[in-house]
Amino acid sequence: MDGYLYGEHAANHTVVKFTGITVSANNGVFRTLGGVYPNPAQNKLYFDLPRMGSTSIKVYDYKGGLVEQKTIDGPYVNISIYQPGVYFLVLEVDGSTNSYKFIKE
Repeated sequence: MDGYLYGEHAANHTVVKFTGITVSANNGVFRTLGGVYPNPAQNKLYFDLPRMGSTSIKVYDYKGGLVEQKTIDGPYVNISIYQPGVYFLVLEVDGSTNSYKFIKE
């Protein structure tokens, strides 16, 4: 169904998928699942996750070099020591992995 809007309904919760983006609506409020913000960022990069489980991150520079790898307890990572530039974040929560591009100012 790529490119089409459809919904899956369950007890006050709707998941809508369209072309690689998943959003969740709970009581009429939509938000992107698993996003990172702010982007660009200066000191902290936050994760917009529906829940925090066993969470690990890997951060790569634009050349593919591993900058940081660790398990985190909170909904953010401190990026204040990174040099300004483009990075890629691989976020793994309870076995599900997502990748994000972000800019460090």
